[in-house]
This record gives sequence, structure tokens and C-alpha cells, in this order.
Amino acid sequence: MQAGGDAVSIPVSQANRKISATTTISNPYPIGNSQEDLQVKLIWADSPNGFNDNGPVKTARIDYTEGFGPKARLIVESGSKAGNAVIAVTNAQGDIHWSWHIWVVDDGFDPYNGSGWEGFRYYEFLDRNLGALSNIGGDPKSLGLYYQWGRKDPFPAAAGIKSTVFSDRYNEEGKLPALATYPNAWNETTENLFRQAMQRPDVFITYYGHWFSPNSPGSQVTSDFWNVTENGSISTSVKGVMDPCPEGWKTIPAGDNLHDDWYQLLQQTVYESSGHYTKLLGVMPHAGYINGSTGTLTDIDNATYWTGTTNDFDYAFRIQAKPNGNGHASSVINKSSGLSVRCMRRVATSKIIQ
Repeated sequence: MQAGGDAVSIPVSQANRKISATTTISNPYPIGNSQEDLQVKLIWADSPNGFNDNGPVKTARIDYTEGFGPKARLIVESGSKAGNAVIAVTNAQGDIHWSWHIWVVDDGFDPYNGSGWEGFRYYEFLDRNLGALSNIGGDPKSLGLYYQWGRKDPFPAAAGIKSTVFSDRYNEEGKLPALATYPNAWNETTENLFRQAMQRPDVFITYYGHWFSPNSPGSQVTSDFWNVTENGSISTSVKGVMDPCPEGWKTIPAGDNLHDDWYQLLQQTVYESSGHYTKLLGVMPHAGYINGSTGTLTDIDNATYWTGTTNDFDYAFRIQAKPNGNGHASSVINKSSGLSVRCMRRVATSKIIQ
């Protein structure tokens, strides 16, 4: 969204969609078909004072013009300030049906009109990290947000370039802790952890492997949360329900068939004194990542990105750019980590740099 009164209409029926092709559990609070009393809740924003014109979101309300229940829509109007927010629709008891990341910019960037992207072979990439408010090297606003692999809701950006401190977040009651965490016990159930992820989208689930417990029944359910498999291969055009990228874009796929592509892309990056890479992926800020076991920021000299592709239960592929130029193309990291996301889409012809 653009700052200054832009508005979007979001179908709340997303809460009733099947989460994944392999999911054996469902949203614990789907939206019913009756005339349900839906509420709007601000989970967090990076500006204080809740919904107001001086922050990223001025207003958010439920619209019943098209009907009640899953036919209702969430109407969000941007405020005058660029920023990020997470907004949820709840039932009358406060249980979250679904939550959405609201990304408000003020520099003309628009992922839907073809502006603000860079290209490589058959792929186009947004010129900034998901949630970033700038594509200028050295600008702290270029850092963007962090995501645990397979989860749709973001976690706060770092407070500055190569910082180990998180930026501030607020809800309607005031300032929130830097990063709330929930420890995944070794015997935690899949159903409980999924409920934690849905009902507490601002809480980082810590664990040394996946944020789902390996001892959970049905623990294989997250293999396609972000990527969709078509005819036995990872799709480069279709995203999963939990994929956090804007509609029409998706998380970067990986694996043996794309390893060489990403390696060639990283070889064409340029390291600048500001600690950023600015070639075919645009600005690649040194945001580091969130340690999945501790919830702390680490490895802040590097730019580390998720791909949407799982390697095994505990690990997913990542792309990493380093100051010495020895970037990793599709190495792996545990899924409970919080990494940056760069969204891509596939184009019909290879019109970009080879």
C-alpha cells in the first residue's frame, strides 16, 4: 500500500482455506457461515498510538456489504507514515481467525505495476526485502522484516545496519517487548504449535530444528507451506497459502535444478562500503538472521534469505551473500530461524541479464 490514504479490501475467507496440500490439521477458528460478529485487532505496528493517521494504518474495519461470515471483507486504509503492521480478524471472544501483514511505503514502490524490480534470466525480483521501506544501500529502512520458515506473519526488523537490537513495535495498549518467544518443548504437539502460530502471530517459536516438534504427530505438514509442487517439481509461479509474499509473487525456490542459477546470480553481486549488495537482486542489506534457538539477532555481517524449499524436516534451503564474495547458493539452515525474504516471479521469456 502507498502511504496517505490508500485502501485495500481483503477477503476474510482466507481463514477457511486449506493451509497446505499435506496439512492434517486445520485452522482452529475458521469463520462460520452465519452472521458472525467479527472484530479487528492490531497485533503490532512499528509506530505507536494504534490506528491513527500518523502511523502506517489509519483505520481497519469489517465490511459486510457482500454478506456475513466468510463473505465479509477487511477494509484497511493507510496512514500518512510508511511502515509495517500486522492486523487480525477475530471472533467476539478474541480468537484469531487470520492475520495479515500490511506493508505501507511512501517512495512509489508498487509490486503490482512492474516498477521496483530487478531481473535475472527467467526471474524477476522485488528490489527490496519483504517489509523494507527503502531500496537505498546503507539506509536502515532497507532491512525489512524476518520470517520463520513456513510462517506467514513477520517479526520486527533490526534497529539499524548490522545491529543486534530489534526495532520497536507497538499495539493499541503501548510498546511491546523486543521479541516475544515461545519455547517449543520436545514433546509439543503439532496441533498446539500450529495454534500458537495462528493465535500468537507476534510470538517467535524457539527450537533448534523446526518450530514444529519432531515428536509431533503429523509433523510433516509444513513441507509445502510456502512452495507448491506441480508434477513432481517445485512450482516457480504458484505460491503456498502461508507464503508471505504479495499476490503474484512467491518465495524463491531452490534445489538442485536451481542451484546453478542462484550461484551465477551471487557471482554478479557487488559489495559496497555500506555493507550492501546491489546488483541483480537490488539492495541486499546485512540484516543477519534470528537464531532459532535463542531468538537473538546473529551473523549480522551477512545477507541471508529464505528460499521456499524444504531440505528435510528440520532444514530449508537459504541463499547467503557475504562481504568476501563467497556467497552460498542454496545452503541449508534450521527452519526455526528468522531470515529475510526476497520475493520473485517467473516471466515468460528470458529478457533479462543472462
